[in-house]
Amino acid sequence: MREKVVRLYYIYYSYLIAAHYNYRPDVHVESFLMMHRRSHWLLPRKLGPYWKLLALAFCAIFISAATVAALPLFIQRLLDSIFIQQDLTLVQGTLLATLMLFVIRSLADYMSSHSAARASDQLGTDVRIELFEKLLTLPVNDYRQLDDSNEIDALISQIHHVTQSTVKNIATAIHASLTIVGLMLCLFFLNREFFVLLLFIGPLLMLNVHITRGHLSKLSQRKEAASANLSNHVHQSIKHYREIRLNEGQTQESQRLGKIAQSFYQEEIRRSSIGAIIKPIGELITALIIAAVVYFFTQQIFDHSLTIADAGALVTAAALLIGPLGRIADLVKIWQEHKQDSEPLGLFLNRESEEDSGTVYLKPILGKLEFKQLRAQENMGSKPVLGPINLVIKAGETIVFTGYTDDEKNTVIDLILRMQQPSSGSLLLDDHPLNDIVLGCLHSSIGIVSKNGRVLSGSIAGNIAYGKMRCSHESPITAAAQASHAMSFIREMPEGLQTRVGEGQVQLTPVQCHYIAVARNFLKNPSIMILDELPTLDAPDAGHLLSALDKLTHQRTTLIFNRHIPPLKKIDRIVVLENGCITKNLTHMRSSNHGSTQVNAD
Repeated sequence: MREKVVRLYYIYYSYLIAAHYNYRPDVHVESFLMMHRRSHWLLPRKLGPYWKLLALAFCAIFISAATVAALPLFIQRLLDSIFIQQDLTLVQGTLLATLMLFVIRSLADYMSSHSAARASDQLGTDVRIELFEKLLTLPVNDYRQLDDSNEIDALISQIHHVTQSTVKNIATAIHASLTIVGLMLCLFFLNREFFVLLLFIGPLLMLNVHITRGHLSKLSQRKEAASANLSNHVHQSIKHYREIRLNEGQTQESQRLGKIAQSFYQEEIRRSSIGAIIKPIGELITALIIAAVVYFFTQQIFDHSLTIADAGALVTAAALLIGPLGRIADLVKIWQEHKQDSEPLGLFLNRESEEDSGTVYLKPILGKLEFKQLRAQENMGSKPVLGPINLVIKAGETIVFTGYTDDEKNTVIDLILRMQQPSSGSLLLDDHPLNDIVLGCLHSSIGIVSKNGRVLSGSIAGNIAYGKMRCSHESPITAAAQASHAMSFIREMPEGLQTRVGEGQVQLTPVQCHYIAVARNFLKNPSIMILDELPTLDAPDAGHLLSALDKLTHQRTTLIFNRHIPPLKKIDRIVVLENGCITKNLTHMRSSNHGSTQVNAD
C-alpha cells in the first residue's frame, strides 16, 4: 500500500512540474530537474578545496534542521503535560528542554553561517587570483578592449556578491531540504493520514504561490517596459526640439506622446485587472487547502483519534513547513538571477590565453632585427597602422625613431615583443621568424625603459630584481644600482636598498623611477634595449641619467622612441616614421660640435 502511495505521489508531482514548465511528463523527472540545475552550477565546482569548512557547515545545518524538526514533538509534550496530565513539574521540564533546543539551534546557525562565510571568502580570494592570472595572460588586443570599457571594474566588484550568493544559495537549499525532510518524518511519526494529505497539498500550495508570483512579476516587468518606452519618446522629443519648433510640430508631437501615454494607461488598467483576478484566485485556492486541513482535523477530533496535543504538534509542523517550502519555491528564480550575475565572470575566465607557438630557443641572441614588407592593423578592413615597412637593424646598432604617433609607436613595440601579430609581412630576429622563437627566450633578451616607469609597492631591491630576477642576490642588485647611478639617491634612503617605496611609503620622483628601470635592465642584461620616451633631462635629479643610458645601450641593439634626438654618445641612425611608413632613414654622424646628420646612402 505504501509503495502505491509513493508511486502515485511521484506521478502527481511529475505532472504538476510538467504543467508549470510546459514539459512532457513522459520524460523522467530526475533528468528534467538535473537539466535545470546544470546551467546554474558555475562556481560551486570550485568549492572542492574547502570541503572541511563545508563539512562543518553541513553538520551545523543538519543540527539546526533537526532542532526544527524536533520542535513539534516538544510542543506535543508540552500540550500533553498542560491539558491532559496537568503536571506542573513536567511543564517546567518541557519548557526548559524547549529553551535548550532553541539555544542549540542558535549555536548551530552561528556555526553554519560562520563556516559558510569563511568558505565564500576563500572562494572569492581564489577567484580574484584566477581573474588576475587570466588577465595577465590575455592577448594584447583584449587589453585594448578592456581599456575602453569598465568590464574589469565590474567583475572585481561582482566577485564578492557572486561568491557570497553561491555559498549562501547552496546552504539555503540544503537547510530547507533537510528541514522539510525532518518535518515530514515528524508528521509521518505523529499522524500518517495527515502526512499523506500534505504530500498532495504541499506541492500544490507551493506551485500556486510560485505561479501567482510569476504572473505578478511578469505584469510588473511589462509595466516597467511601457514606462521606459514612454520615457524614451519624451527624451527623443526633447533631443529634437529644434526640428519640432522650427516646423511648428508641437501639436503633432503632443498628440503622438498622448497616444503613447494612453497605451501606457491601458496597459496599467490591464495589469491592475489581471492582478485583481490572479490574487483572489490564489487566495481562494489557499483557502480551499486550509479548509481541507481544518476539515481533516475536525474529523479526526470527532473520531477521538486526535488529541489536542497531537493537533497542536501537527499544526506546528505544518506551520514550520511554510518557510522552507517558500525558500525552495524561490530557489529557481534565485539561481536564474545568480546565473545571470555570474555569467560575465565565467565568460571572462574562459577566455583563451595567449599561447606560445615558438619552438626555437636562441642562445645567444645577437639582436639583429629585420622588418620585411610588414603591415599591421587593429581590425580587418580598418586602415593599417603600419606598413609597409622594410628595415634592417644590425646587431649592436642604435636607432632613434621619431615623427610617429602613439599608435604607431605602440604597435612597433608590441610587434617586437610579439604581443601583436602583423597582418602581413614578417619580422625576423637573428634571421629567424619571430613567431618561431620561444616566447620566454625572446622576452628574456629584450629590455624596456619607459618614460613613466612603474614602481611597485615594496623594497627598492625588489623593484630592481623584478619578475624572474626576484631571486637575485644582493651583490648583483647593488652592482646594477651603481651602474645606473641610482645608488646616489638610494644611499640617502632610510634603509638603502631595503627602503619600502610606493603607496603609503617613500615616494620616488619620476626621474628616480627611471633610474630604477635602468638598474633593472642592467641586472637583466638583455641583447636588445627599447627606450620608450626619455624623461626631461634638465630635471634637477637627472644629472647622471644620460651617462647611465649611454652605458646601458653600449654594445646592445637599441631602439629609441623619442620626439627629439637625444644627446646620447652613440646613435647610428634616425628613422622618421610618418603615416605608418618610413619616410626618412638618416645616418647620424657626431662631430665635436655635438654632431651633424646626413642622408644614408642606402
